[in-house]
Amino acid sequence: MRLPEKALLAVVLAVELGTQGCFWDLPVDTPETPLPGPPLELVWSLDGDWSGVAVPQGSPVLYASRSRQLVTVDARDGSATARGRDVGHRLRVGVYKGHAMIISFGAWGQQVAAYTSGGEPLWTHDTNEGIDDVWPVDLDGDGESEVVVGLNGGGGVLALGAGGRVLWSDRSIGNVWQVTAGPLDDKILRVLTTSATGQVHVFSVTGERVRNLKARCYATEIRLGDQPFVGGSGDDGSVVATLDPSGWITKVSQREAGIGSLAAAASVPWIAVSTIAGNVYALRASSGALDGVASAQGRAPEVAWANTADPPLLIVASGGGLRAYRVSQPK
Repeated sequence: MRLPEKALLAVVLAVELGTQGCFWDLPVDTPETPLPGPPLELVWSLDGDWSGVAVPQGSPVLYASRSRQLVTVDARDGSATARGRDVGHRLRVGVYKGHAMIISFGAWGQQVAAYTSGGEPLWTHDTNEGIDDVWPVDLDGDGESEVVVGLNGGGGVLALGAGGRVLWSDRSIGNVWQVTAGPLDDKILRVLTTSATGQVHVFSVTGERVRNLKARCYATEIRLGDQPFVGGSGDDGSVVATLDPSGWITKVSQREAGIGSLAAAASVPWIAVSTIAGNVYALRASSGALDGVASAQGRAPEVAWANTADPPLLIVASGGGLRAYRVSQPK
């Protein structure tokens, strides 16, 4: 597939300057008309400038960044408690001694920081390259999370253990877009990344390169639910698709490099995707069908799933607020 001209320009800039921030800084000339679909049902909303959200599996508490301050929020009713801790504008959540471990970073920032669930510092790790994505995962099976980090420029991918110590790294794939991890290859735990090549790279838990996979788009986003899902630039806009070429592909934006965030989980029947123009969609994981739409959410919202209700709640964080939505069950 030939990469569209504007997306190719973005890739050239990304190789020179970094990844996600470069794509997000592409101009949005006019509001993007949202795809037609059933509206998402608003459950609760909090005002403020929210830039990141992370939800522990099965927990009623989510962690969010409001004006770069750590806040815990009860996903059931939206009640919020400020923790008095400065954090980056992006958050992930793993496990430390049986409790939530909050991982903080900023796109193009140079530090990953880990905190307890109460916001007490655990460790930091500084890099020379900018950080594009982070994913906590238990790589060694001891019940606690290691942290996979994707770096821009020529930084590649690395894995951090206790105290922020580097366990392994691979710079050969260069400029990394996103990282994730989960069961693959007959339920074997794998680390997956995208890169400036537009491909998906698969690693073992100890850092050996397993193989490269070609997606049906220039892949920038990668998340694992019941299978791998990718997002990126297609021939005439941005798409979300199964990594499996026999699966589905759905166009979500008229712009190349138009995706803001992607979230998937094995226990929910949907994929959540946002566009840089501020539209949020719930796509059916089995078919790519559009089951819910929320527009005008603010630039490049961060999306996550809270599995504390039936159906689960879709959490959206942006400069326009922190909101929880309910999706109608697929018929």
